[in-house]
Amino acid sequence: MNSKEKPKGYWTKERCQEEALKYESRLDFAKNSGGAYYKASKNNWLNDICSHMKSSKKWFVYIVESSDGIFYTGITTDVKKRIKTHNKGKGSKLLRGSRLPVYLKWCKECGSKSEASKEEYRIKHLSKKEKENLF
Repeated sequence: MNSKEKPKGYWTKERCQEEALKYESRLDFAKNSGGAYYKASKNNWLNDICSHMKSSKKWFVYIVESSDGIFYTGITTDVKKRIKTHNKGKGSKLLRGSRLPVYLKWCKECGSKSEASKEEYRIKHLSKKEKENLF
């Protein structure tokens, strides 16, 4: 056994957690402590032991306005790409045909996909006037 190999049964959930706390991202954890990462992944512990880590992706909630004045709210990791997708007639069925092109009216960076989804839900329940007050 080389100096990096651990004996069978070494990577308990507690040891994996301790190891994960050394890293700020899952990518760093996987690159630098493959054995612990593998064991945590295999046992479905990753979400639990990596909860302190920053998300590697930035999430955004956005509002676009269609050519006929309808507001559409969504979430994405790439706002420019998402707007282009909408304007190609792909994505949301609401934003196709005579409603194109769409224009970005408002955008907010969120800390996670979950946070972006919650903000999207909140905004979708606002009146048109309340949405306009955001921008």
